Amino acid sequence: MIDERGLDVDAIVCANDSMALTIINDLKKRDILIPEQIIVTGCDNIVTSAYCVPSLTTIEQSLEEMAQAAVKLLLKTIEGEKPENVVVPSKIIYRESCGCHIMPYSSLISALALPSSKDKIIQLTDSFLHKCTHTLPENVILLIRDFVIKCYSLVLSNTPTDFPPSQKVVKSFLTSMQPTFDSIQTVLNIKNCISSLKSDLLNLSQNTVTLCYIDHIFSQITHILLNQLLDHYNLQTERLTQDFGFTRQFLLTITHKISDKEHQLQSIIPLLMKTGIKSCLVYLYSEGVKHNLSDCWNMPNDIYLYMGYIQGKIIDPNTLPLKVDASDIAFYGFDERNENYVACIHPIFFSNEQLGVMVFEMDVDNYSLIDTLTVELGSALKLTSTFTLQKQVEDKLATLSQTDELTGLLNRRGFFNLAQSKYDASITNHEFGILFYADMDGLKTINDTYGHHEGDYAIITMSKILKQAFLNHDIIGRIGGDEFVILSINQSADYIEYVTEKVNLLCNEFNSSSNKPYTLSISIGSIFYCSDHHDSLENLLTKADQILYKQKKLKKKRKLRDA
Repeated sequence: MIDERGLDVDAIVCANDSMALTIINDLKKRDILIPEQIIVTGCDNIVTSAYCVPSLTTIEQSLEEMAQAAVKLLLKTIEGEKPENVVVPSKIIYRESCGCHIMPYSSLISALALPSSKDKIIQLTDSFLHKCTHTLPENVILLIRDFVIKCYSLVLSNTPTDFPPSQKVVKSFLTSMQPTFDSIQTVLNIKNCISSLKSDLLNLSQNTVTLCYIDHIFSQITHILLNQLLDHYNLQTERLTQDFGFTRQFLLTITHKISDKEHQLQSIIPLLMKTGIKSCLVYLYSEGVKHNLSDCWNMPNDIYLYMGYIQGKIIDPNTLPLKVDASDIAFYGFDERNENYVACIHPIFFSNEQLGVMVFEMDVDNYSLIDTLTVELGSALKLTSTFTLQKQVEDKLATLSQTDELTGLLNRRGFFNLAQSKYDASITNHEFGILFYADMDGLKTINDTYGHHEGDYAIITMSKILKQAFLNHDIIGRIGGDEFVILSINQSADYIEYVTEKVNLLCNEFNSSSNKPYTLSISIGSIFYCSDHHDSLENLLTKADQILYKQKKLKKKRKLRDA
């Protein structure tokens, strides 16, 4: 517009400060004076706008008021009221780029044309502080007022010989303003106001001595303010370094407990306390909820407290997870406190999957850490969930590969995997036990005569009889069509007679009540072992099989004799 079309531009109003700062730089390259030739304004009041040359006139939006208005709208919506548009007024930050930050000399002369020196000082003070209201909060204005009055009084009422020592004036400023040096933005705004005050005082100065005196005082104050800014930046750098170290330790801790979600969350409590989070409650949904930014959010009904502490007091892990109503998550654990508190709620998510929420209480100046923390926590919880699901699938596959599909007993592989480890442990612990080898009688005849479905029914029934007859800790397996093996540890030889009679009794009860056209029975061979004279499990099985074979032969002879 300026280079090619040669437009005579009075002012450029930018949508944001970054755009305005870029335009200021480009205008400088063209030797265009700001604001004398073109006024430039921005919007957002970013930190850089306060100390660029010339400083940028901009608009500051009150994020706190906007947040309060948003919460009020939210509460009205929850209560069923129809929300209305709310306009939150913004504030103009007058600086040098619009030409109205420094009071013109003519205005000062006009201000001096007042009836008394005291009135002049008050008029000048009020006029100056009115401009500062756009950049400084009310409490800072009140604190700086006495200092401004003293400065105008020195210039207008005293001769150079009456000036107090410059150090005394500087000390007076520090004493009144030190409590306000709580943020970078406040210190920057105070520095800009002090620069403006210095310009006004220099314009009012009537001699060289006064000029030097004012310049000396404000050079010291500017130096002090710059040191305050450096302290704030150093504090931010130190905090960032601490936050980086915390994040690294947080990741190491939470990923170390990846196989146990409850233990995983409990392990990070000391780290959260150390970083300044006074209270923290972690709620997780029963399952992740897929959610896109354009979707309307509906809070899940099933939400559980998995970890928490209030003001350093840890909630008993044995009571967790605890189902909590979604409407109570901001108050649970806080309701017994008598003082006011601020509880923040932050989502825990992984990609577009919402996993839960974190409710916490901490200092506002380190809130940015929560963004990093919840992202890492969400990633770790998702990893844990994936790991747990994979482990469940692996366990299920392992169970299926070691379980007899028909009876639910251990199959050959499952029996020998478990029995071998139990047998070896019993030998090491100087224990004893019994190995049983059992074979159903007449299963082939049942299959051939009544069909395999009836043979399967007979096998299932026999498996139930064996589970009922033997003890719960005995290891029972089906290793063939009609063959079963049982390992009983810490049972004496008397157990053989007891369990054999119990099996026969249960078979007889079935035969008398089932109305089946066949008789259900089983032959059992058994071998006792002890740690002093032990054999391999395979050899024990061979010996038990031999005893079983003898039992089968005796049964056949007895059957032929009875016939």
